[in-house]
Amino acid sequence: MSIQRNMTVALSIWTIAFIGCGSDQAETIEGVDDATVGEEVAETEQALCAHSQCDAGGALAPSCDPCAASVCAVDSFCCTVAWDSTCVQEVGSICGQSCANVGDLAFNGCYGQGSGCTSVGTPNPIKSASAVAVSPDGSSVYVTSGGSSAGAVAHFRRQASGELVYGGCIGQGVSGCASILPAQPLSAPRSVVSLQGSVYTLSAYGSVAHFRRSANGDLAYAGCIGGLSGSQCAVVLGASILDTTSLAASADGKSVYAIATTGRGVVYRFDRATNGDLAYAGCIGDGVSGCASTPGAANELRNPRGITVTANGGSLYAISMDPGAITHFRRDASGALSYAGCVGRSSTWQTLTGCATLAAPNPIYEATAIGASPDSTSVYVGATNTVAHFRRAANGDIAYAGCISSSNSQCTSIAPSSALSGPSGVAVTADGKSVYLSSRGGTIAHFKRATNGDLFFAGCIGQGVAGCTDIAPTQGLGFATGVAASSDAKSVYVSAGDSGGSAGGWTNGAVSRFGRLSL
Repeated sequence: MSIQRNMTVALSIWTIAFIGCGSDQAETIEGVDDATVGEEVAETEQALCAHSQCDAGGALAPSCDPCAASVCAVDSFCCTVAWDSTCVQEVGSICGQSCANVGDLAFNGCYGQGSGCTSVGTPNPIKSASAVAVSPDGSSVYVTSGGSSAGAVAHFRRQASGELVYGGCIGQGVSGCASILPAQPLSAPRSVVSLQGSVYTLSAYGSVAHFRRSANGDLAYAGCIGGLSGSQCAVVLGASILDTTSLAASADGKSVYAIATTGRGVVYRFDRATNGDLAYAGCIGDGVSGCASTPGAANELRNPRGITVTANGGSLYAISMDPGAITHFRRDASGALSYAGCVGRSSTWQTLTGCATLAAPNPIYEATAIGASPDSTSVYVGATNTVAHFRRAANGDIAYAGCISSSNSQCTSIAPSSALSGPSGVAVTADGKSVYLSSRGGTIAHFKRATNGDLFFAGCIGQGVAGCTDIAPTQGLGFATGVAASSDAKSVYVSAGDSGGSAGGWTNGAVSRFGRLSL
């Protein structure tokens, strides 16, 4: 044990002795009831498991993890005073685990009708799979699928190991699924989000469908809002919701948002009741009648492809495919949005005005995916062959911080030219250490995330993609359409549609499971 460690132990013992000398200590303890003691013990246990054994920080309890118990049995300092750099090194020497490999993925199979996947029945309820989401409690995975006249949301029960068990489906025009006809809110579903008591899906035709979620994850249709006339969904007065592309929900459970190509781009807000039902609460956009405007800028929302709400609820960000921009909206406690600026660059086809200008070539031109870190300090945008990082200030303002790309000359270069071909989703793990991008070229790319949010390419898994670890002959990544990470940071799931990957190999719709080294 080092001199510094000895000094820390001495200071800790002195502090404990000093606290124990208070004259009112006995009276204070006598006045504490059992419930309060129980709450304090639970809070203490949570605090003692507040970080990974691969990170220096406060002392860890042996009960946090089998590796923590093994380290503490040899070096008690790690569980009584602090988990310092020596303790981190002992994860390797004592537990035989490598902190350098945290975030690495291992393909654990797929579900669907793709070759080599576990069948979920015929006809396939996840044919043309378009999006995937994991419930906040980690017990369920939901996948949307379908075409212009049909659609469904399939439920998979998630085991503690991360393995999936098919639990059924609900939809319209899909044989074998519980029907929600005559309402038609699921035609060509493009997005799915899960809160603890609700699941919401977004149709390309503008309707948001609500499904109540039971304790075991099963869904029951609860209605829809918006969409085409005659769809039997609740009518949204004063706004025409059509050509919607992405859906997001706030972590506080108060709001659901959808973005659409209406006008030059618009974000719709829905207030969420305690039972999960939605009520239209207004819109904000660029040149859209009846909606609040985005003053001082133009075209920043044109051709929108994605939105995300930060975990702290303070901001919503939207991305434009062309000209290529990211727009910031501040969000208040009620869920209302106010325009706060944009960052981007004009393209050959669209002139962008009023935004902070990015250097050429624009790293977010043809942006198609967006996600934010759980600590709300970083926003990541996936564009053609590129992932860009924006640092987020406390007030939500963002500043460009760099990019990684196989084709953009201003970015850090990566060798696999097809690793980021057509990004379709961004997922940041709950431990904040990894960022994953799914791509329609048939890949999932892994980036290690530094404490300041910067990214480092750590490899990719694909389906016949040069430079990526291959999952052939299984066809679970043929046309990856979305990615989601579990709340325990131990699993990553990718939905795949009907088009072939960069090396061919067609899939009839699948969801692939990847085990993640989380330590």
